[in-house]
Amino acid sequence: MSTRCQLVVEENEEAKVYKHCDGYPSGVLPTLKKLLPAFEDGRGWDPAYLTAHLSATLIQDDVTDRKAFNRKMKKSYPNDPAYANRKFKQDFLSHGIDTQWHGDIEFAYRITKDFGVEVYSTPWGMKDLSQAKLVRRWTLDELVKARKFE
Repeated sequence: MSTRCQLVVEENEEAKVYKHCDGYPSGVLPTLKKLLPAFEDGRGWDPAYLTAHLSATLIQDDVTDRKAFNRKMKKSYPNDPAYANRKFKQDFLSHGIDTQWHGDIEFAYRITKDFGVEVYSTPWGMKDLSQAKLVRRWTLDELVKARKFE
């Protein structure tokens, strides 16, 4: 089963970025580690643009990962027609932007004005972030210095 999550940006929390797969911290925080320092340096605090770039970067990373998986499978199983003839096809299903919390997400992430990241564990059927449990808060500096995420 997929680990779903949603991400919000402080001062633009009505826009919730949805990620269908790999929503656990080790699947999300590496993308934020790459995006947030570059965005802070290049644009500063701009919640609307950060939300847009967050969604675009998550999609781009997902496409890159899927293409790499296809290459790996073709190399590992060169005589298997299921993989040998397989071509990458973007599915347009794995990401979205919504105004409501999805009831089946396992994690929520909130990017704060200081470019920190709050990681929440979410209950089934969550309607508001106040119902979630804060698991960890990462400062931007901690995020950048981290070698792995759990």
